[in-house]
Amino acid sequence: MQHCGRKDPVVLNVFFLKSPAIGPCVLRVADIKKGGRGYWVVRVTLLQKLKGDVEEEKVHAIVTMGAREDHVSFAVPRNTYVPPPPSLAMMRPAPEVSFKDKSILRAECAFDRDQVHVLHALRWGDGRPIDVKSLPCFADVLAVPPWMPRDAIFAKRLTLQLEVQFFDVPREGLDHVLTRILVADSKEGHGGGDGWLYDDKGNLLASAR
Repeated sequence: MQHCGRKDPVVLNVFFLKSPAIGPCVLRVADIKKGGRGYWVVRVTLLQKLKGDVEEEKVHAIVTMGAREDHVSFAVPRNTYVPPPPSLAMMRPAPEVSFKDKSILRAECAFDRDQVHVLHALRWGDGRPIDVKSLPCFADVLAVPPWMPRDAIFAKRLTLQLEVQFFDVPREGLDHVLTRILVADSKEGHGGGDGWLYDDKGNLLASAR
């Protein structure tokens, strides 16, 4: 976003090639398409050093940014089904969504067995503001539903690919983001899903899959 100036993200596609380590990394940003009256497409690669000066690409992302300088926008009636946002009152702490540093993320969850949905309420543990950059992070959080096989609960779960479509920017002072994840069937050890992210008033912020 710093590279593109004051532009809002439209779509983010991320490919996780190898599991990144917690530590220093290098981000390389390159323009694929740069325009002032349409959209701006950027390639971002995350690299980490192995031994010596050898760098290995761990994450590859393509980001589409809105690029209109006149800030003209329009809206059309939504013709696709969007499920209702979950209620914060139904959430309980999610111990399996945890980090060694408890200040990173505070997560609560609930489960809708009828619709095979996993529900979350997410906020940063250290009190940092929730902004548009927070949404892809929150979209990649999934508490393991109780109807999954027990082996899956303890298995190492790595994201292979993530797509986020942005619809709105979180307002200033937003306390938490609500997410609803439709857990799809797994195949050959890989599972998929569709997700929706809302603010605390029920406004749709983004969708993910």
